[in-house]
Amino acid sequence: MASGERIQGEPAQMHSLFVRRAFLELIRLGEKTAGLRYDSVTMRLVQVGDSIRFNNDPDCIRLIRNIQEYEDLEQALASVDLARVAPGITSDEARSLAGELFGHRTKAKGFLLFDWGDDDQSSNPALNH
Repeated sequence: MASGERIQGEPAQMHSLFVRRAFLELIRLGEKTAGLRYDSVTMRLVQVGDSIRFNNDPDCIRLIRNIQEYEDLEQALASVDLARVAPGITSDEARSLAGELFGHRTKAKGFLLFDWGDDDQSSNPALNH
């Protein structure tokens, strides 16, 4: 089974994910519509159809629509639409930011892109459980 595939009949889950305050605002505004994380046991628990509550903010919940796997950070940065992951910065700035955010994990094998789309889902009562 590939990453992010839900076992048939398994209920969707709510996950908490923490991001920088500036990113939280961009998520709220619908400008940041995807997030890159290094692959870990915890991140592997997130599946398509699950929801993420950012910074434990009940008004900032997004439904995961797609999960993409990458072998390493370089492949991820070369493949993703950086405007969706880190709006308003250049690819060089994104590489620098990734080094800052991921630290020694920049050499890790495996990164996941969580895609929650671009519409404001926080007003969807089905997501506020």
